[in-house]
Amino acid sequence: DTDTDTDTDSDGDLVELVQHDGTYTNAYYQAYDNGYGVVYDISSYPGATLEMIDYRHSSWGVYGTWDYILHVVDWDTYTEVDATGTLQTTGDDQWEESISLGSIAGQSGMVGVFLEALSNSASDAYPCIDGDNNLNGMSYYGALADYSSMSPSGVGDFLMDLWIMVPAKGLVQAPVYRATGPAGTGVPRR
Repeated sequence: DTDTDTDTDSDGDLVELVQHDGTYTNAYYQAYDNGYGVVYDISSYPGATLEMIDYRHSSWGVYGTWDYILHVVDWDTYTEVDATGTLQTTGDDQWEESISLGSIAGQSGMVGVFLEALSNSASDAYPCIDGDNNLNGMSYYGALADYSSMSPSGVGDFLMDLWIMVPAKGLVQAPVYRATGPAGTGVPRR
């Protein structure tokens, strides 16, 4: 189940893929060397590039700004395609929005985006990506060393949205008509 929202510009359509209900009710105490994320089916969007994500995180009582990395995975082969450099949250208990993935191209099937928390201690890292306690989508967690062994989220769908750019379909030029023609009708120009 993926909801979509679309914005159009000259390069194509920016489409938001969402698999959660928007209610943050739970999260894991995240650990180092583990990823927490969502797998999206982009097979219906040929030629799409991965542009950015939004995600919701909570501090669960430990406040501050937290370092993290985003990993992009071809879920059909469990192969990491790309990873961001170290990023940092901008606040506590909020949505982080428009986090750039750098226009990753070449994905045509199932693609996962996983957050690797880097801050605090090895057993209790932050930021904690929020879940909605209702697993309807494809949210997973587990060791980054082996994506194929990741497990479905035990805290519901993670509140993470993927934005993709779908190529423009091209402009179709309509025929041009003269303002007046025989008997006042429009006549196509040649």
